[in-house]
Amino acid sequence: MGKKKNISVETRISPLFLEHVKMSSFGKFSNTIVGPFSPGLNVVYGPNEAGKTTLNELVKGVLFGWPSSRGQGNPYRPESAERVGSLFFRDSSTGEVSEVKRTKNSEGITVPAGLLADIDQETYNTIFALTSDELLRLDRHNEVTAHLLTAGSGTGASPAHALDEVNERIKQELSRSAKNPNSVPNLTEERLRLRELVHRGREEADALRAQEKTLASWGPRRDLLAQTQQQLNAEIEGLKTLRARVEEIDHSIEESRASLHEALRLEDEASRDEGEPPLELAGLVGLSREDRYRLADSLDDFERRRAKLEHSLDAARMDAVRSQSDYEVFAERAKAADSKNQFASQRKVKLGLALALTLLMAFGGSFVLYSAPDHGGVSYLIAGVALVAFALVIGAAGISMALKPIPGEDELDEELKKRNWVVQQDKKTVEACERSLRDFDAQVVSFLEANGLKAAAGSLRRARRLLDQLDDYRTSCATESLNHQARSLQCASLRKELAECKNQRVELCRKAGFDDGASVEVISQAIERKEQDRAKTAATAAETDRQYGELSERLAAARSSTDFDEAKFKCEEVEARLRETYRRLSVLFIAKRSLEAAIAEWERKSQPEVYRTASRLFSQMTDGAWQQVRMNAQGELEVIDAVKTVRPPHLLSLGTRQQLYLSLRIALLLSAANVGRGLPVLCDDILVNFDDERRAQAARALAELAQYRQVILFTCHSDVAALMGTVDPRSKLIQL
Repeated sequence: MGKKKNISVETRISPLFLEHVKMSSFGKFSNTIVGPFSPGLNVVYGPNEAGKTTLNELVKGVLFGWPSSRGQGNPYRPESAERVGSLFFRDSSTGEVSEVKRTKNSEGITVPAGLLADIDQETYNTIFALTSDELLRLDRHNEVTAHLLTAGSGTGASPAHALDEVNERIKQELSRSAKNPNSVPNLTEERLRLRELVHRGREEADALRAQEKTLASWGPRRDLLAQTQQQLNAEIEGLKTLRARVEEIDHSIEESRASLHEALRLEDEASRDEGEPPLELAGLVGLSREDRYRLADSLDDFERRRAKLEHSLDAARMDAVRSQSDYEVFAERAKAADSKNQFASQRKVKLGLALALTLLMAFGGSFVLYSAPDHGGVSYLIAGVALVAFALVIGAAGISMALKPIPGEDELDEELKKRNWVVQQDKKTVEACERSLRDFDAQVVSFLEANGLKAAAGSLRRARRLLDQLDDYRTSCATESLNHQARSLQCASLRKELAECKNQRVELCRKAGFDDGASVEVISQAIERKEQDRAKTAATAAETDRQYGELSERLAAARSSTDFDEAKFKCEEVEARLRETYRRLSVLFIAKRSLEAAIAEWERKSQPEVYRTASRLFSQMTDGAWQQVRMNAQGELEVIDAVKTVRPPHLLSLGTRQQLYLSLRIALLLSAANVGRGLPVLCDDILVNFDDERRAQAARALAELAQYRQVILFTCHSDVAALMGTVDPRSKLIQL
């Protein structure tokens, strides 16, 4: 291995790094801030259930969305609250701090420029967010490697993502789904259907041309009869049309008069109904639309703040009830008076036993001393003195033990005092929360009165209803104004229409040769006379005229039909769309081939460096037991030990396989140093299955990675935290 250059962390690592994490409402945590983190190596140490995994999941959730509640995993959703979290990124070059906050997945987030531009959730979870279980899964190693390395190629977008987009568009262009009407299969089927319609249209046109020749072959007599009949028909139809038109005009005149009368009546009623706005809206009528929106936003903010205060008050009250219950149960279970009587009885028993033993042994010693002269032995004298002395010692010890405080006597009083102190503190917390809520309600009342919502009486819900009533009032005023204009226009239009109908009736009667005021009955009599004349000529030419009329109608219908022309036009349109689709498909295939070649060339140049780095790190972690990591001809991962034995990863031990995959991930992150530069690498207790020596080497590998990226290691083992501090003295230790 070559000698590493001595480059400071500040020149290697990204200027943008995660400095603080705020768990506003996530899992069991609320309003909890963790940090500050350093740009390099960070160690988060805490016991089980201290929140390490929760903190890890919050970072991933803020960046890429909260976990779904439908699966079997923990969604970290608090009771009666939304998940809310924030990440604070600092730019060490400018000192600027940016907040990335997520409340709901649908609302999205605002991130600093370039933070998530070159990475997706799958790549981050596979490469950047490591757990002991994740180190055993590298099923899509090749695909993730391609995505990560090509993302670092310096292009505006990842070629791997571009290739996925091209493949998806090719799939759509070749799909038979109804959602893709411009796909090749759908356009081909549409072209076949339209060609069949065009063919049938040509056959119908040929048949119609034959009928036209038949019609033209009929003699002049039929033409003369037809012309005469047509002339009579035209005159009769003209008179009928005139009669119908006169009837229609008469009916329109009556309707216009009735409508004009009704419009004038409605206008009078609307003028009488106009009035002043409601009293509770008097202070809001002059409010502009922008001020109304700002006032509504302020009400939303007040509602959210009040909900938070009510939630805090409920939690404080629950704590107060719980501590009061604990105190009462403890006081009930161990009453002070009974316990003291019991301790006094114990003292009396001890004192009585001590005095009884003292008197008994003193009496025995005195008896031995009294009997010593009779027996004449020194031993009797010594024994008597010893018994008397021992009796005195036992008596003194018994009195001392009786007077000594019995364990537990003072502890009960101390425990009662502690529990009472907790009760008092919880009551103070409840009073503080209630005071905050009252102050907030007073602030709301002042705000509402200052903004013309005094009628709401301090109620945010009533204030919102007043704003809705204001909108309804403005809408009704605008509607009434429009209705007034419409009625005015309607009256003018009705007067004009009435005059036009009268003039039109006079003109129609004059053109037909009738008097100006000819009635419908006069026109009907003229129609009857014309029909009698037509009946005289219809007797001889009825059948001929019928056939001629039927054939003429069929030909006229065929001439007016546009189905054939529409079918030809649509067929040509589909042909053009199909050509355009083939052109797009050709471009997509060319782009696919170019992208595949570019990715293959990039992987050919970049992956050897990844495997060289992974081999170095794997050899370092295993103390040379395994020398090389490589990809075989079948595209499968394999490792080589010191005696050139080749093995696939699944034949390695649990710890060795985790060390292999950890080496690969670190190598990928070192090789694609410009991908996700500002994002932290999260390691959740990934060294638990390593022995002491390999754990130390893995820690050095993480310290090497921390020279290029921000690394956050979560652990519940104090020896791991101490080891990371030894490997990298500049590392930051954060205790939960």
